[in-house]
Order: sequence, then C-alpha cells, then structure tokens
Amino acid sequence: MRFEINFAVAVAMGAAAGAGGIGFELYMASGHYYDLREVGVITYLVLAVAIILEAISTRFKRRLQSNA
Repeated sequence: MRFEINFAVAVAMGAAAGAGGIGFELYMASGHYYDLREVGVITYLVLAVAIILEAISTRFKRRLQSNA
C-alpha cells in the first residue's frame, strides 16, 4: 500500500520540485520540449500504472479484511 502512495508522491515531486523521475520527464516534455505526444504518452502511462496499483491495493485490502 505504501508503494501506491510513493508512486503518486514521486510523480508530484518530480513535476513540482524537479526532483527527477517520471514527474520531471513530464515537466520537461511539457515545459521545455513542447512535445505533446510525449506528454500524452507519459500521462497515459502514469494513469495506467496508478489504476493498476489501485486495483492491486484494493484486492490486497479485501484479502486482509476477509482474513481478519
């Protein structure tokens, strides 16, 4: 579950603070390169990974609740 939170924070920190990683690549593609295709691909990939992580986390939480 912490990995899911870390992923969201990594994207936000990279975009806001220039800390590197996925968010930084998105920031560079949108702010400096003006490459809308790259921005779209990065955005869709981040969205897809976030949805997959959320689905895995939800299943894991249900499993833990049913065993308790």
